[in-house]
Amino acid sequence: MFFNNWDSIFKIVISAIFAYISFLILIRISGKRSLAKLNAFDLIVSIALGSIFASTIISDSLPIADGLVAAGVLLLLQFIISKLSESSSRFESLIKAEPSLLYYDGKYIQKSMKKQRVSKREILSSVRSQGIQFLSEVEAVIMETNGNISVIKKSESGDINSLSKSLEDQKKNLR
Repeated sequence: MFFNNWDSIFKIVISAIFAYISFLILIRISGKRSLAKLNAFDLIVSIALGSIFASTIISDSLPIADGLVAAGVLLLLQFIISKLSESSSRFESLIKAEPSLLYYDGKYIQKSMKKQRVSKREILSSVRSQGIQFLSEVEAVIMETNGNISVIKKSESGDINSLSKSLEDQKKNLR
């Protein structure tokens, strides 16, 4: 059915305005992390917040206060999880993926590429997007924990200081 009545339209408009402002305040209070593309947990929270937001606006049976409580609980859980991973590297390794070395020192890391489902074309695209014309200028290509692909150019000194310990370990396994 295309149209029920004006009351339902009015309720949706008022709910959307109030829920939008309330969710915006909640997200601002919880900090930038709530909207970041950092890991699977953050993605789940973002999707769940969107679902709660939509349900709060559309559903006649879900009061706005219930939607705000649900969003608040999710954001509180996200805060607790991020604090736990900040204080415990063991807990962090359970929550977050490790970066993966896809290309290093002139060689594609086929095993890692296969595991991450990344093709040579995607690596080359990432290199080009950094304005790099030749692979010989690239020291490493890394799939980050958030799914982004980073390209590290060769340095004059030969020192790559932005590689994490896990990437250094992956690099050692290549030799």
